[in-house]
Amino acid sequence: MKKIDYLAIKDYLIQAVLADTGLQLIACHLAEQLGYPIIYIDKQFHVLFHSDPAQIKDFYWQNSIASGSCSYEFISTVQQLSAFQKGKKQDAFFELTCPIDSSTKWIKPITLTPNHYGYLIALKNQSQLSAQELEILGLFSQIIRKEGKKNPALADDSPTDSVILSYLDGSAARKQKEAFFLRQKNKLQGPFRLLFLSLLSYDIQKDSRSILRQKLLATFPQAKILFYQESLLLLLENQNQPFVVSEAFTYYLSKSKLHLIIGDSFRQIEQIKPQYERLLQTESFLSPQNFPVYGTSISPENQTNLADSISFSEDFSVLTPSTPPLIWEQDYSLWHLFAYLEKKGKINHFLLPEIFDLAEHDKKYNTSYLPTLKAYLQCHQNRIETAKSLYIHRNTLQYRLRKMREDFHLPLEKPAFVLNALVSISYLDYRRRDEK
Repeated sequence: MKKIDYLAIKDYLIQAVLADTGLQLIACHLAEQLGYPIIYIDKQFHVLFHSDPAQIKDFYWQNSIASGSCSYEFISTVQQLSAFQKGKKQDAFFELTCPIDSSTKWIKPITLTPNHYGYLIALKNQSQLSAQELEILGLFSQIIRKEGKKNPALADDSPTDSVILSYLDGSAARKQKEAFFLRQKNKLQGPFRLLFLSLLSYDIQKDSRSILRQKLLATFPQAKILFYQESLLLLLENQNQPFVVSEAFTYYLSKSKLHLIIGDSFRQIEQIKPQYERLLQTESFLSPQNFPVYGTSISPENQTNLADSISFSEDFSVLTPSTPPLIWEQDYSLWHLFAYLEKKGKINHFLLPEIFDLAEHDKKYNTSYLPTLKAYLQCHQNRIETAKSLYIHRNTLQYRLRKMREDFHLPLEKPAFVLNALVSISYLDYRRRDEK
């Protein structure tokens, strides 16, 4: 093993800065002197520069350099590692091992601007970084930071991605007068649709490395795909046609335990931030038990009777559908309204106290009036279908309905009551999501 001349390396770095040597050449020289590969990726996990590919033996990183980006499987895996979540908040190297690749990585987060950052990666297996190595790589980090402030190609994303991220980050207002920004903005043609895909639940199969990217590109060939706040965002343009996803892609999502949240159509790119916030809130609603009163997770163009897609147990608090792979944001519109009204302190103005009395009675006396009422209203007051959905005899249903009329004074046939009752029952679903 050759002896490393750290003084010579530091002298080289000084000369490289004075000569305005490119970061790729500096990375190649450092990797040759230190004896291990060096890679730099941005916050989107794109590979921006790296040392000599011939020095990189890890098959995964060879593919990442060739494609110019880390796989979504790698991103999903490292996002779930506590070492990464803790280390990325520090201004120091931290060690990371990942089952996707075979290399031990030493990673240093580098902030270029408030909204732009990246990671310097040293693929050094087994041993710790020495104090001299940390000093050398720290100096290189400073060079990267300095270069990022003057080189938009390093500190920024692709032009149109930059426009999208500027609106998401809230920094677009100060760029609106820039001719370049306006030109890139005008290239984005509405109507738009934003899709949200969290990678934190991704069940990665041994044979599925880089499969998710291929599936997304095949299904949405024109989509702009961004990694943002630990999730994938897909922006679709010119959305004048009904939104359709193939059964094969839906099956793949289900098999991989992924859930694609589909936002409503919007016309101006300036609306992307509130759209994203609604998708993020929708994602917070999801669990295997949570499902709204209205909607069936089917495309709005093909919705069916909700009673056909949800089974009920005798316990009202347990709805038993599995969370579907395709989630339509508009299916949760009522829950978004509840969240807004709660924030304003006005939710009680829109709820029926009788429904809460019914729920309290069920809890206290172990009865099943509320799930019966819910099924009855969702089945459009069809007693035969209601009894089938609850797996009870029609005489049992008749008894429960009569008790609700006589003991709780519920006007079951009045249209105004039906709507208000469904809203109140849905609010109970919304509130109980945190109890499960």
